[in-house]
Amino acid sequence: MTLSFPGYADQTVTLTRVTSDSVDDNFVLMEKAESLKDGLVLGLFTAVGVGLDALTGAMWEQVPSRLLLTLVEEDTPGEDSRRHEERSEDRPQDTPER
Repeated sequence: MTLSFPGYADQTVTLTRVTSDSVDDNFVLMEKAESLKDGLVLGLFTAVGVGLDALTGAMWEQVPSRLLLTLVEEDTPGEDSRRHEERSEDRPQDTPER
């Protein structure tokens, strides 16, 4: 992903999609099965949970999940002279420059 803004250098960050930890939560029920019947019923719920996570996108997570970028101003030719001109125009004419 590239963040760009006029007058600032572009910032590029690579985002990766990984399996979310919440997908493992679907299998917690399976570990609690005490019989074959319980295992089949809980297996059905596990399959439904994994399927819903896949359909809704809840099984995926972006890494990094949060970004903090600092924009850095680009150096453009003549920029310093424009800034000086702008500051000069803002001063009252009777005030001597220092």
